[in-house]
Amino acid sequence: MIAKLLLAVSLVYVASADTCIHCICLHESGCKPVGCEMDVGSLSCGYYQIKLPYYEDCGTPGRKNGEDVTTAWKRCADDYDCSTQCVNAYVKRYQGGCSSTGEGSCQIMSRLHNGGPSGCKNSGTVGYWNAIQKCCGLYAASADTCIHCICLHESGCKPVGCEMDVGSLSCGYYQIKLPYYEDCGTPGRKSGEDLTTAWKRCADDYNCSTQCVNAYVKRYKGGCSSTGEGECQ
Repeated sequence: MIAKLLLAVSLVYVASADTCIHCICLHESGCKPVGCEMDVGSLSCGYYQIKLPYYEDCGTPGRKNGEDVTTAWKRCADDYDCSTQCVNAYVKRYQGGCSSTGEGSCQIMSRLHNGGPSGCKNSGTVGYWNAIQKCCGLYAASADTCIHCICLHESGCKPVGCEMDVGSLSCGYYQIKLPYYEDCGTPGRKSGEDLTTAWKRCADDYNCSTQCVNAYVKRYKGGCSSTGEGECQ
């Protein structure tokens, strides 16, 4: 019983932490790889609108040996997993400075992300935290929540590649099978490209696979319209 309780608590914590960082992602970019734009005098890039000093402080994840740090930063910022890794590492590095100020873990993450190493103690980050808090409070009612929960259930919302599942391969973030990819319209497939290659690449790309799931649901949801289910069901 104790083991089951601990497991339940840990799962709730993981889901809660994931909700927090996903709300930050939504707030910064709509959780899309939006490239770079000027923001308060310097470039902010990608899913979490990461600046170069932030990338350096998070440990330059994804940087290749000898690679220019600016090139690595811009590529990482537009890669969902690399940029998420960066945010988590940044928060882990600086969260000790928040330990005496009474904030919860999501508030710490939000205010550090917005305000830097001293963000927890900077009153200018309160408005940002309020926006993230509102997102987290509304999260359970949104379509974005639903698809992200599917992503978490299928793969931990990670690009896990392909594995055998009930006699055929399931791939990527949403464990998409080849016929499913064909039915969703083969997003991301290049002209003349082998279908299997396109499917596997799309399945391991967050935005392409999310586009596929949304297109698949849009195609077939008409068959559910008279049965009384809610949108997420």
